[in-house]
Amino acid sequence: MERFFPFMEEHIVYTLGTYCCVWNIEKKKKDFIPSKKHGYSLCAVNSIKQWIAVSEYGLDPQITIYSYPKKEVVFTLEAQTKIKYLELAFSRDGTKLLAIGGIPDFKIVVFDLEKGGVKMS
Repeated sequence: MERFFPFMEEHIVYTLGTYCCVWNIEKKKKDFIPSKKHGYSLCAVNSIKQWIAVSEYGLDPQITIYSYPKKEVVFTLEAQTKIKYLELAFSRDGTKLLAIGGIPDFKIVVFDLEKGGVKMS
C-alpha cells in the first residue's frame, strides 16, 4: 500500500523502492532522496520544520531525518525494532517522532528530537 503525504503546500512525499520521492505538483518536477542501504519502507513529513523521516528496509532499520530542500541529515535514529517499522509520525511541532515496530516485537517508540534519545519505549 503506497502512502502519500502532503508537504510544504506544493509537494507530495512518498517512498519509491530505493528512493524517497518529493514531487512538486505545481512545477511537475520530482526530486529524490536515495537510500544508503536496501531501500525505504516508509516515510513521514513535518512541514513546519521541513523534515522528511525515512525508515530503511532490512534488519535493525535506522530512521534518518532529512531537511528539505537541502537534503541534509538532521538525525539518524538507531533501530528500536528488529525487522521493520510499520508506522512513522511526527508530532505537530516536530519535536517528537513516533515509530511502531513490526514482527517480532511490535514496539512503540517515541524519539525525543529536542533532548535526544528515546522518550518512551
